[in-house]
Amino acid sequence: MPKSWHTKPQPFLILLNVFSKSKFVFITNFYRIKLEYPKF
Repeated sequence: MPKSWHTKPQPFLILLNVFSKSKFVFITNFYRIKLEYPKF
């Protein structure tokens, strides 16, 4: 692994955290829409 990955892991972790949260929100919203509009 590169040294930069060890010295600065913070931005990567923040990005991963934000991505996972947004993915979770997207999935929950998708299921909510599915429940509210079963035809769709």
